[in-house]
Amino acid sequence: MPVWVLFSMGSLAAWGVGGFLRKQATAHISPWVIVVFQSLTVMLLATIAIVICGGPVITTEAVLLAIAGGSFQFLANISLAFSLARGPASIVVPVTSMYPVVTLVLAFLFLGETISAMQAIGLVCSAGALYAFSR
Repeated sequence: MPVWVLFSMGSLAAWGVGGFLRKQATAHISPWVIVVFQSLTVMLLATIAIVICGGPVITTEAVLLAIAGGSFQFLANISLAFSLARGPASIVVPVTSMYPVVTLVLAFLFLGETISAMQAIGLVCSAGALYAFSR
């Protein structure tokens, strides 16, 4: 099994547990506070990882892309926190977890990546899942 599959499964598990924990946090603190503590934790752990693994090679393009990506991550995190504060985790988390569909379409449109027949079927199934979850 390729190592990227293991990392992907780790990400899946971490996102799932994180959504569950954030939903529980909404009973005690506001979505803004959740995002603050979540962001501080990410900064601390990322800093530790950089210290342990060695500093990155930094270019202007890499920094700008990281800032742009972080900005969208912030928007996603705050949207998720407010969604969890107002809706059931059993619906909010699966719907927001469909974000790879956006990545797949953007990669196809802007990076020249191909969409396989199986991925196209996945897109259709994802649309069906979004419809089913919204009911």
